[in-house]
Amino acid sequence: MIKFVHEPIFRPPQETESIQLHATQGCTYNRCKFCYVFKNSTYQIAPMRQIKQGLLGQAYEKPADSPVYLSGGNAFSLSFDRLRDIALCIKEHVPGYPRISMYARMEDIDRKTDEELRELQSLGINHLYPGTESGSIDALRIMDKGITPEQSLVQLLRLEKAGIAYTASYILGLAGRGMSSDSATKTADFFNHLHPVRIATTGLTVFPGAPLKEMVESGQFVEADEREKIQELLLFLRKLTVETVLDCRHYLNMVNFVVSLPLEQSAIINDIEQFLSEITDEQIVESYRRSSFKFI
Repeated sequence: MIKFVHEPIFRPPQETESIQLHATQGCTYNRCKFCYVFKNSTYQIAPMRQIKQGLLGQAYEKPADSPVYLSGGNAFSLSFDRLRDIALCIKEHVPGYPRISMYARMEDIDRKTDEELRELQSLGINHLYPGTESGSIDALRIMDKGITPEQSLVQLLRLEKAGIAYTASYILGLAGRGMSSDSATKTADFFNHLHPVRIATTGLTVFPGAPLKEMVESGQFVEADEREKIQELLLFLRKLTVETVLDCRHYLNMVNFVVSLPLEQSAIINDIEQFLSEITDEQIVESYRRSSFKFI
């Protein structure tokens, strides 16, 4: 019996206009403490029949040059052969697509050879969303990320060598209260060894259903407050030297902007400094209550 994937597609904000295809559901790892998205899902691979139907159903509704996004917590977990088949199917029916994107874990990259990465890139699988989250090994261990910054560095450099671009993620506050300076410094140093086309930030939010919620309630983890998260972002900006785009437009960020670095680096640093100097803690609490946020 063919099992079709019916889970709602969870996608990065940058993929709003993309053709969105059910490729997988759930996450092969599904142990990160901060994650709430796939905790009630089982990992499942969509049959090619469903992928093709989804593609044909959207191909005539979208512009001919629409990018394509493959769903799931880490669709790059699919085998090289399956990814190649999907890319060839897309090439046949949407020949003008500029890219095929998806989420990835570092072990998904590690399981593919350099030659396979190059071939996937040549077929248009040329943009990934790897779960980098932080350059602090302590933060990654607390959240049971299952990877170290050094291991991530190796795999991301392999992507760069293969010509596959990526948007890296950075979760502000992931290390907990009092650790913002350490986290910012180590994360900036991590990215300064790489060339991400974009770094997308979110502020750590404790959602119901995430294991982190129990850690907070039991006192195992103490959250950084909103001011500390912004201070972490500010220090990160001061220490970041790589040429990239910093995208802070996610709804889980207290300050929202997108800037090109280093061109707009000084200006955005000044803006954040001014913001911190003018806003009071009371105003922060009143205007920004994470407890009221809902998953979207």
